[in-house]
Amino acid sequence: MNRHLLPDEFDLLVDEEIGFGVPELQAHVRDCDQCRFELESVRTVMSRIESLPHIAPSPLFAEKVMAQVNVFEPWHVAAGNTIRALLPRHRPLRVALGAAALTSCLTLTTIFVWIASRFDSAMLLAGSAYDAASAGAWAMVTAIVGARTVAALQAGGTPLVVTLGSIMAVVAIASIIGLRRASRLLAAQSRS
Repeated sequence: MNRHLLPDEFDLLVDEEIGFGVPELQAHVRDCDQCRFELESVRTVMSRIESLPHIAPSPLFAEKVMAQVNVFEPWHVAAGNTIRALLPRHRPLRVALGAAALTSCLTLTTIFVWIASRFDSAMLLAGSAYDAASAGAWAMVTAIVGARTVAALQAGGTPLVVTLGSIMAVVAIASIIGLRRASRLLAAQSRS
């Protein structure tokens, strides 16, 4: 053999394996001083390791280690676990929940198929609902601020309504911020 032994070949000799190629390794160790010294070093280390006391880890050792390991969980597994956690454990409740979910899905599917097949009817209904909501909103605003103000708002159009709405939003936000600061000041004064 023209080379020195490799680590796995030393392992074969230390473990006293018997097999193909082992006699050749033993012959090389008898002839090579460096490999014989290395083999004796490995045997010394192994005998010292064997003489160490055998200590078993605590029963919770594996759980403690695994709690600190970030385990990749595929999205579909995480979603399945979440759904399983949300489902009731009792069979009658699961059956009732399944029936309710199936009924909801069938109802929504029927509605969407009806809307798709009668898009013009759906748009008519949506337009009617919008007109009714708009008329109701204007009636409420008329009752609050009066007919003259509503007429002025309608004459000003969308830009005027947006401007006034923005001003009202800014005033509302400023009032909320002011009230929060005042309550903090009062709380700080009451503590001291």
